Amino acid sequence: MNTLELCAQITANGFLPSNHPNFSLSNPTQLIKELNGCVTQNFERPVVNARSGYWLKSTLVTTVAGRARYPVPHRAAAGGLERVEIAQSATSAFAELKEESGTDTVTWEGDSAQRDLPRRFELRGDQIHLLPTPDSSSYVLRLWYYLRPSQLAYPQSPTYTGVSLIDDATVVTRGQVQSINVGARQVVVTGGASIPFRMRKTAPSSIISGVDRVDIVHSNGWHELALVDAPQTFSGSTITIGGSDPLDDIVVGDYVRFADETDWPCVPTDFHRLVADLASMTVLVQLHMLEKARAFGEKASGDMDRFRDLLQPRVKNQLRSIPFPEHVLNGSFGGWR
Repeated sequence: MNTLELCAQITANGFLPSNHPNFSLSNPTQLIKELNGCVTQNFERPVVNARSGYWLKSTLVTTVAGRARYPVPHRAAAGGLERVEIAQSATSAFAELKEESGTDTVTWEGDSAQRDLPRRFELRGDQIHLLPTPDSSSYVLRLWYYLRPSQLAYPQSPTYTGVSLIDDATVVTRGQVQSINVGARQVVVTGGASIPFRMRKTAPSSIISGVDRVDIVHSNGWHELALVDAPQTFSGSTITIGGSDPLDDIVVGDYVRFADETDWPCVPTDFHRLVADLASMTVLVQLHMLEKARAFGEKASGDMDRFRDLLQPRVKNQLRSIPFPEHVLNGSFGGWR
């Protein structure tokens, strides 16, 4: 379901009239706010805690000589930093940086003149502090993090059916990828009125070339992001993607969207009804329809349990490998062999 289909399901769940002053399809602003709160509050924690690769993204950051601190990606979910890797150049292999904390960081930090290839890092608030401070501007960090769900916005694709609010035949599809040139870092989107809009503005309008950042959203499955928060320029229907993040995940049929906006919740299609039911609970509570809210709560509880169960394990016929500490592998226990 896209955003409006979810809104329609909420109004159907509550038998809400079409002219309701706060929760109506003709002005779905508040319904969309409830949906966004529902996705963040109910799905973010189990997806991140499962550590099964859903919502897992990476970005590349080039170090600056003498600069130790680099921000955690601002789109990362709370507690969603998975790992930090470093390469000595853009063409070198990556190696994992181990995390240090507390007094152990002093050993690695050294004085202000001590700089070298970083071998550890410490999280300090929303900053990644490299230990020791880099001595070069050619090192490349690869930050792996779990993405905070994008904000649902009014849809820009003609998939909404079942209510006469929108006529599919007249809706313009914006931003759908028709072809990809990875080498040139370009995607061609649907012709004509093809460039996506910034839908959460008071008056939606096209993204601005060279100014706005974009995401690319998969059109099916989990509706995950193939590209996150990338700079862009466009000419006609050809969009050139800036930055250095790889474009390998983009496929024909995906949608270019203004950064942090999406038409679909980032959960499997099978659980879109659950998103609508959870949002319905909050709406019904606000309307003091407590018995009906309780009924939806009981239904949603079982569906959420099913969602958590399906997060892991991902491969049914293989056991996960469990790494053993080095002292176990080499037979050394506290100095004894």
